[in-house]
Amino acid sequence: MRISRSSVIQFSYYIKSLRNRISRIVNITVNDKSQEVPAQSTIASLLELLEMQPRFVAVERNRELVPRGEHGECQLEENDQIEIVTLVGGG
Repeated sequence: MRISRSSVIQFSYYIKSLRNRISRIVNITVNDKSQEVPAQSTIASLLELLEMQPRFVAVERNRELVPRGEHGECQLEENDQIEIVTLVGGG
């Protein structure tokens, strides 16, 4: 059985794209600690991963406050610096 060159090239592209989709991670820093998250993660998914309640925290991305309503759309990128501050009530 002989395999054509074009079949090998197509298979190679398929494997590369599959590898990228499966193994893509993004390296970020959360409160001065390195953290790996899946590519296309958002602040909302990060908070879920960290088991934090969004209504009790404030989040900065690269020293800019991210409004709570934008957590779901704010996609994390390589080398982002995230600061999460827990809000505490009391008297």
